[in-house]
Amino acid sequence: MVLMLIILVFAYQLVKPPTIDAHEPLHVVQVIVEKRDTLWEIADRYDNNKMDLRKYIYIIEKYNKLDDTALQPGQRLNIPIY
Repeated sequence: MVLMLIILVFAYQLVKPPTIDAHEPLHVVQVIVEKRDTLWEIADRYDNNKMDLRKYIYIIEKYNKLDDTALQPGQRLNIPIY
């Protein structure tokens, strides 16, 4: 019975869906800000509804060491993808 429990736990680990950890992005995309882009729009474009958009904007701000949400055309942002 113990062996069966061990096998079930191991099998669950193989098939469970991956969790999203806001500290470890799957990859990072570099975005060049265009005229009229907002941080809200950029975050919405790359979030795919995986987390609260306000939290994602905060993560992008911290990841890029932004003092505020004002963006300038030509500015480069690194967007973590989860």
